[in-house]
Amino acid sequence: MNVIAWAVLLVLCCIGNYEWWVILVNRSHAMGAERRRLRRFRTFHDAGVLLYPVVMVWRVPMSSIAFASDAGPGDLWSMFSSLDRCLLLWGLSGCVPFAWVAARWRIIGKAEYFACDQTQTFDVFQTLMQRQSAAAVVGDPDAKHLRTQVQGTSRHGFLLFPWNQVFRLEVNRKTISWDPGAKAETPGPDCETRTLRIVHLSDLHLLDCPGEAFYRFVVEKAVEFQPDAFVLSGDLLDDIGLLGLAADILRPLPQLAPSFLILGNHDCEFSEPQIRRAFTDTGWIDVGSRNLPVTLHGMRVRIAGNERPWTGMRPPAIADSEADLKIVISHSPDFIHDAIRDGYDLMLSGHTHGGQVVLPLIGPVYAPSRFGTRYASGLFSRGPLRVHVSRGIGANDPLRFGSCPELTLLTVHVRPRLTSSRLTSPQS
Repeated sequence: MNVIAWAVLLVLCCIGNYEWWVILVNRSHAMGAERRRLRRFRTFHDAGVLLYPVVMVWRVPMSSIAFASDAGPGDLWSMFSSLDRCLLLWGLSGCVPFAWVAARWRIIGKAEYFACDQTQTFDVFQTLMQRQSAAAVVGDPDAKHLRTQVQGTSRHGFLLFPWNQVFRLEVNRKTISWDPGAKAETPGPDCETRTLRIVHLSDLHLLDCPGEAFYRFVVEKAVEFQPDAFVLSGDLLDDIGLLGLAADILRPLPQLAPSFLILGNHDCEFSEPQIRRAFTDTGWIDVGSRNLPVTLHGMRVRIAGNERPWTGMRPPAIADSEADLKIVISHSPDFIHDAIRDGYDLMLSGHTHGGQVVLPLIGPVYAPSRFGTRYASGLFSRGPLRVHVSRGIGANDPLRFGSCPELTLLTVHVRPRLTSSRLTSPQS
């Protein structure tokens, strides 16, 4: 076997090894384990990825014995020890799921991920600088102060990455249209399609990066939509000391429209009652493990919250509900099949951050989900259920590439369900 063949074999094995570790990490982060245990497992991931090539070069050397040019495949295989064969099979077999993920991204995943009617991208720092003429000169003290307000106080090494998009905000408009189960035999005024406008936010991860000004800019853009409702699908903060600031930043939203939230896995590491109380005191409605009937824009809506597997219980099934629209806010997109079984029409999720890094030709790599990167971000249709997974606003690790922070206005077109009372003509 010549040098090129040996190099190709080594590269394929390393790719496959990396894919297996990615699969293990993604699934382990979907199990509701404590973060300290996940960090420990991530150490094994790092070691497995870095040491595998070294072991391969050591165990499967490019030698005249093992890679003789006149040896056939069977002869070469017989020269390897059992350990060498296991290493080769482990690496080469991982190329199969890698190829599947890459192919799916090219065929359908990319379209679902970036599904959008209209998008605006803001460099938040530059946008705010343009509003302040005093900060227009590079090096001006006000400019430095504003940069700190936008970027926070973190000195994380990821911030040195020149293509980091963690401070670029995408403001998206997306449309969801479907008939969730109208039962009218004859069209009438009750069958007319109605529209509900929902602003979906997720994964703020308030910490030391981004800064306060970045989040207030996000809220400002959310208010500009003037929606019928706001939804926040968990992971509000990573520092309990910033709870008061987080509640204050989001205070304008429930003053404008009904606002619903649940907690995420990062929130559950702190005092859940304290976090819930801080936000409900400002007008937010906590729907964690609950199922609430509300009226939004003249429509009968059921809104439920699913915070599993980190806390709470499965929200009640509502398959027999006569609501025009049944929404479940689930921090993780892993409960898609539960949402279908329980009769929901629309599921709003986050948690995956869109993978944070989206590679050309391959797509996102890491997403804490038992589905891997399949539902990393975007709009999805699964039978009668429509799903929107947000890329979120912040992140514990301040790195994004090809996956900007996202604020989304969902325009939902719904044909209301017609109940028996609506279908029965009044007695004369």
